[in-house]
Amino acid sequence: MAAIDAYLNIASDFYEQDRLDDAMQVVTDAFEREGWPEGGWTAFYNSLVCEKDARDAGRIHKIDYGLQLEVPKTISPATFEMLKAKALDARAQIGQALRVGFVRPILVTVFLPDAPLDFISGSYGFATHKYEIDKVCFPYRYLDKPREVESTLLHEFTHLAVYELAGQLIGNRWINEGLAMHLCGDASEELCREAVEESGWSQEEISLAHIEDILISHDDYRDDRGEILLDAAYYLAGSFVVFLVKRFGLDMLREVIVRIGSREELADHAIRKVTGERLRDIERDWRASVG
Repeated sequence: MAAIDAYLNIASDFYEQDRLDDAMQVVTDAFEREGWPEGGWTAFYNSLVCEKDARDAGRIHKIDYGLQLEVPKTISPATFEMLKAKALDARAQIGQALRVGFVRPILVTVFLPDAPLDFISGSYGFATHKYEIDKVCFPYRYLDKPREVESTLLHEFTHLAVYELAGQLIGNRWINEGLAMHLCGDASEELCREAVEESGWSQEEISLAHIEDILISHDDYRDDRGEILLDAAYYLAGSFVVFLVKRFGLDMLREVIVRIGSREELADHAIRKVTGERLRDIERDWRASVG
């Protein structure tokens, strides 16, 4: 097992440098010599396959100093222009909303139609932070749905902005996902209610602790029932962030994220410092509002 771990650590390092060909070669050598490893490397392998296939079948277009698009060579000029406009707009909107200057280069990569996304992030896109770039990985099937393109890019650029503000990946998933749901426009009361009703969550289950547990255990929710529960967690996280923003303003949440990152504070401590209120009291009021 030590040999396979050594191989895959090297592959992971190449992956973080976005040297996808080198990473795949190391992984291939490792599997041929040592066999398929146990543990959590399957998700890494699927991510690598998705990104390498997109690299092999695509072309990288530099849009400006901080934004590149990696798209299949087969997409139409009209689709490319739509994606470019939506990406530029998402970067501007999120940058203005959270007062973030995106200092790291961003690469938006469109996966191929047959990419095994269900083994990585469900059917959605995702953001990843590499050594020298931030990367938004985008599902091909959304390209003919401009509203989905807009929503997904706003969602993923929010994750990049949170990373910029905190200087790290913050541990509170409900803040990260809830803010992304809010700023992409998907955290409406109606959609939240529908998701919760479909999930069958009881009033007692509607809590930040339960939401956090499901968001953290994302990989455990791969079947149809699990996806329904996960959707409810996303919408409820968005609902709570909307409640916070209405009560205290978006700048409050921005300051909380900065404090979590720079001072390594827990969310409840940071929120009390910024607002003067305890998180559990705010959560109680929110639960009453969605009851």
